[in-house]
Amino acid sequence: SGNFQSNGAVRIINSRNIIIEGFDIDGVAPWFFMHPNVWNNQWPVLHGNAGIALYLSRDVNVRNNRIFNCWFAIFFLGRNQGGMYANPNPADIDVDINIPLANHGQVGRHIIEKNMIFNNSYAFGFESEWDLGSTIRYNIVTDNFTRNPGTVPDADSETFRFGGIIRIKDVVLTQQRIYNNTFNNNAGTIIGFWKAGRQFLLFNNLFTNGHAQGVLS
Repeated sequence: SGNFQSNGAVRIINSRNIIIEGFDIDGVAPWFFMHPNVWNNQWPVLHGNAGIALYLSRDVNVRNNRIFNCWFAIFFLGRNQGGMYANPNPADIDVDINIPLANHGQVGRHIIEKNMIFNNSYAFGFESEWDLGSTIRYNIVTDNFTRNPGTVPDADSETFRFGGIIRIKDVVLTQQRIYNNTFNNNAGTIIGFWKAGRQFLLFNNLFTNGHAQGVLS
């Protein structure tokens, strides 16, 4: 059970203090779907299968795994409406009594380290991360791009490499720390959709043979 944002070969939902270590996580093939007029009966939704889905959880350590053949190798969603970096949201039950930080520190603060992440469309997907930031370090991230871009909206040429290392959507303020990784032969570095902030902290990473680095839209 769940929704499209919590789908994954491994799903961590509303949980804390978990270690995922020593697995081969094979998504079989990157799979995506797109439907128009979903958000507010106006905007489309584009999503796909995940190797690991970290959904409204905190303090998950993903280490020493191989994750491949997914749309998102690891997908993060931390839509905590009372989080310390939450966007103003009419659905937040605390808006009327002016307690925007009433529930902060509940999600995020994951550590992703020493994994081999390859042959996915995206290595990492961040959506609605409104609370604690996470750390991504000491990973080898290689060959992440869409294999059949002609089937993906806005990617109608085999010469256009869709996908890449990081896809962010609705992450305006939360800072993710990304360091000491090796990134090889990926498409974009940071691909931003709707409310994509520029506050990610990337340092001391090795980039080789990249394509279309740093795409924000």
